[in-house]
Amino acid sequence: MKNDVMCFSKNAKFLFNRNQVVAVNRYNGGWMRISKECYEYLLKGMDAELSKQDFLEAFMDEDDKAYIKKMIEKLESLGVVVDVAKNEVEGLPQLESVQISLTNRCNLKCKHCASSATALDGEDPLNTVDLKRVIDKLISCRVKKLILSGGEPLVREDLIEILRYIREKDKNIEVSIMTNALLFNEKNVKEIIENVNSVDISLDGFDEESCSKIRGKNVFSRVLKNIALLQRNGMDKIAVSMVSLGVDFDADRKFNELCKKLNVTPMIRRLSYTGRAKENEEYLRKLEKRNQSDEVIKIQVEKARKATKACSCKAGIRMININESGDIYPCNTFDGCMHSIGNIMKIDSLYDFLKDRMNSNSNDDMDFFKFNPYYEQICSNCNVRYFCWTCPYGTMDYLNEKKDISDYCESKKAFLNPIIWGEMSKQVGV
Repeated sequence: MKNDVMCFSKNAKFLFNRNQVVAVNRYNGGWMRISKECYEYLLKGMDAELSKQDFLEAFMDEDDKAYIKKMIEKLESLGVVVDVAKNEVEGLPQLESVQISLTNRCNLKCKHCASSATALDGEDPLNTVDLKRVIDKLISCRVKKLILSGGEPLVREDLIEILRYIREKDKNIEVSIMTNALLFNEKNVKEIIENVNSVDISLDGFDEESCSKIRGKNVFSRVLKNIALLQRNGMDKIAVSMVSLGVDFDADRKFNELCKKLNVTPMIRRLSYTGRAKENEEYLRKLEKRNQSDEVIKIQVEKARKATKACSCKAGIRMININESGDIYPCNTFDGCMHSIGNIMKIDSLYDFLKDRMNSNSNDDMDFFKFNPYYEQICSNCNVRYFCWTCPYGTMDYLNEKKDISDYCESKKAFLNPIIWGEMSKQVGV
């Protein structure tokens, strides 16, 4: 087969509704709706092993040819249609993002900590040499982004040595550090900034009072002081997160206003009752609020369509989480609620390990994959399922908490159906 033969990407998934088909790239969330007739023409061209140019030449009408050409170019830009050479490359292991917990020790004891971080005393399971071996294995798999987390990564005395090692091995890796920001100071801030691309800070509040309920007293002002310290020393990629307690539009608004004032990117995260959050569930439930937005925002279908993405979860295939002991999980949220899928210290070839996983159907893997809509284990007959469930952990968490999801389904379908399956009429012929 020639390398320029047109084919559907291994990342492409499809939904069907009468005479329409939605093509989705499962790894970037991009999607496009086409007629079933055009989809079937594409299949015929691919079965005949035609290149894009040969396929277009099969259409006699110039208007049809122009329409099909535009459609294919859009599908190519989404990564749904590729040539066979590119499809082979996409089928090989490639780590886009890896989160490594450098330690489970922390200088705080937050009420909602999913990892149940421990006190500062004690030793970390992986020493400096171990972590360097881990980094070597990740670099061999062409990892694009490393996220260093904890616990609190700044409690490690060898943090800067680890950062330097990453930069020496591969200057192109994007390095991010997840932190509570309390341990930045004039002595370490410059060297840390020189070796990381971005900083993600957990704040969990919009003022001293709201922050103290989760993170303890006298945290809020110290974090804001160190955000200013980071910015003065040249760090301009700072994201600040807050856990969402219930449905509190007022808190969300105040948090977003604070982030705008600080010139940082806001992130609002859903609280999952695992780890220490499970231990403190009664306390945290009392903090939950339910209030409505003051304004009813009506979004036009066309604007909503442009903003809507399909599930783009890469966990377990293109993204993995490594905890402080070297155990591998699909992502950090599944650490503690499923078996690890391996330990990186016991794996000789991470490349071979990932390649085997791409076609795995083991019970341990299915504990995770059954909540990913692309594995067709959940809501398999629904024609908006790739847009409804966007995070496997969120799906599992919701289903465990809400046994009856009929109301959820109806509201989601009412919102998504006009966006995903709006009317279209173009027909073509050969």
